Amino acid sequence: LGVPWHPELGMGAIAEGGGVYLNPDVLAEADLSQDEMKKVIDEESRELERRVQRYRGGRPLLELKGRSVIIVDDGLATGGTARAAIRAARGFGAGRVILRRHSRGSGATYPQSRPWAAVHRPYSLSWPPL
Repeated sequence: LGVPWHPELGMGAIAEGGGVYLNPDVLAEADLSQDEMKKVIDEESRELERRVQRYRGGRPLLELKGRSVIIVDDGLATGGTARAAIRAARGFGAGRVILRRHSRGSGATYPQSRPWAAVHRPYSLSWPPL
């Protein structure tokens, strides 16, 4: 979910099944109205549904109840996408949630947005090797 006048700045993220994360730090800086935020969420929800239909081709979501789920985020900036994915996996009943993130750079931009504290086991990847 990008800030309307700067779409690359993530104010949050959504995931299939209702996983939502809104970054309070970005929202405070952006000073969005409820209408502005709702418009972005509605537009991105439609895009999410379009992609689900296209990529899955009408097949149902795999059953996650009791299963271990590995979430991979290649660009953990604000952590919003990872948090929404974690919430969605938990909402679908995942038994364990494991987060893999790229370790290049300093990690999340905003201190409160470090999603790896919300998973069973975080891993860091470095590619190419440092």
